[in-house]
Amino acid sequence: MKKTYSFYKRFYFRPSKIWEIVREMLGSWDMMKRRLREGVEFFRFLRSHEA
Repeated sequence: MKKTYSFYKRFYFRPSKIWEIVREMLGSWDMMKRRLREGVEFFRFLRSHEA
C-alpha cells in the first residue's frame, strides 16, 4: 500500500499538475469547491497511510 500513496504524492505534487488544478479551479466556482473537498480527502488519506 505504501507504493500506492507515494505514487499519488509524486503525481499530484508535480508543478504542472498543481498548475492544471489551480487553473481549473479559477475557471469555475463549482470546480473550486470540488477540488478543495478532494484536497481535504487526499491529505487525510496521506496522513492515515504515513504512520
